[in-house]
Formats: sequence, C-alpha cells, structure tokens
Amino acid sequence: MRINFFVSNDKGTSFAEWNIDHPKLGSACGIISNNMTSSDNFVLKGVEAFDNICKNETPSDINLSGSCGAGTVKLVSDNGNKGSFSSDVKCS
Repeated sequence: MRINFFVSNDKGTSFAEWNIDHPKLGSACGIISNNMTSSDNFVLKGVEAFDNICKNETPSDINLSGSCGAGTVKLVSDNGNKGSFSSDVKCS
C-alpha cells in the first residue's frame, strides 16, 4: 500500500490532493483544504472523496499529519479509516 500527497502554494492559494493505492484492493483519495506546515512537521486537513479499499462512506473529513523528513504519516478519517505509513516528507 502506498500513500501520496501533494501540496503547493501559488500566490497564497493552495492546491492539494492525496491518494492511497493498493495493488489488489484499489484506492482512496480526496482533497486537502487546509494545511499547516513548518520546517519540522505538518498537519493537513481535507476530505476523503472516494474509497473503494474499505468502502466506507464518503465524503468524510480527514487529517494527515507527521514530521518532515523520514518518519511516519498518520491518516485519520471521520468515517473510521486510519493508517500509518512510512514516509520521507519534504517540507519547504
């Protein structure tokens, strides 16, 4: 299983999305609508818009959080989805 998320800013406007892919089970994905980042850690809040891995109800609020650099990303969704992923996150 793999998680990807991407956040960029352009003139004060954020563009962000996240995606979880599993080779056999499918995927879950959504948007990130609020991000708080520093050079040390991040908290990303958004919505899970699609889920065919756990087939939980969508849309649902989500939080992605962790430390910049090597570590762990934690995902928690209001619909019950949760997970921890090994990571190497670049914060800038």
